[in-house]
Amino acid sequence: MTNGAGEALACAAFIALAFAVCTVDALSILHDSARGGGSIPVWQPWTTEYTSLAGSIIALPIAIAAARFARSARPSALRIAVVLAASFGFSLLHIGVMVALRALLWRLRGRVYGFDFGGDWLYEYRKDALSFAILFFLLIVAPRLPPWSRRRSPGEAAPLRVSLADGRREIDVDPAELRALRGGGNYVELIFAGNRRRLIRTTLDAAEAALGAHGFRRTHRSWLVRLALVEGIRRTAAGDFRLRLDDQLVVPLSRRSRAVLAELREQLAEPLLL
Repeated sequence: MTNGAGEALACAAFIALAFAVCTVDALSILHDSARGGGSIPVWQPWTTEYTSLAGSIIALPIAIAAARFARSARPSALRIAVVLAASFGFSLLHIGVMVALRALLWRLRGRVYGFDFGGDWLYEYRKDALSFAILFFLLIVAPRLPPWSRRRSPGEAAPLRVSLADGRREIDVDPAELRALRGGGNYVELIFAGNRRRLIRTTLDAAEAALGAHGFRRTHRSWLVRLALVEGIRRTAAGDFRLRLDDQLVVPLSRRSRAVLAELREQLAEPLLL
């Protein structure tokens, strides 16, 4: 599953879970109040719970950014520090939105809502930290799930899958969905149609060995490209080349890649300018 699809799935799962928890909490508060002979307004627990949910939804981008940073190839200590900082930012934004909405709704009912940031923030942060941890876990795990496959019509051939190493495990990708791969050290970024991207832990040499038979060529020490998608080629002032793919992605071609250049010149009868 691509990062974008995984993030969407993770956020949807988190919102559904949070909605269920808020609904149960509101019903429980009303039930306990009625059983104890209390007279809590019916609107109050629903407002309290769903304003908290609204704050969590608005704070989602902070968790998404933290998960993307954590999936990067940056040093572990830096990734941990950024994720911890993001949990505080998530909590502050959640509380700010929640308190602002409650203050507005309480005022509309002729009441005053009070919140002591100095005394109540730590209590709220403990709950927010748990919510952030659950959301962060979903955002990390969901993109690693296998992609959904649609039901094939009778007689339709199954899509070709190629296994690529991703750390200690393997993932299956359809070469037809890949446009290019960009490598750096022990990480490779897969670039799909529509500029969808996924970072995996492997080397570009290993990816080239798996995809070379499917039309992918090494155009640069950091790039592996599906040559059939190249529509234009241009020489740069430094003597190297730039290739334009059919989706406007531009990738480098080293002047030392003579075999690739010859293959492209044969493929492009009249090379297009970028």
